[in-house]
Amino acid sequence: MTLSEVDECQTVPCKNGGTCSDLLNDFNHMCTSEWEAKDCGKSTYMCVIYFWSSNE
Repeated sequence: MTLSEVDECQTVPCKNGGTCSDLLNDFNHMCTSEWEAKDCGKSTYMCVIYFWSSNE
């Protein structure tokens, strides 16, 4: 039986400027400081909007 390694970085590229390292049957994305998650697709900045109401 012959096993072949697939370059997961080719099939699951990093988003938002991340750098991919191909591992055995896996991959690791090194994200920039503004991004996180397995594919660097989630922003680390949280946008909070406050809605103020007035009863005038």
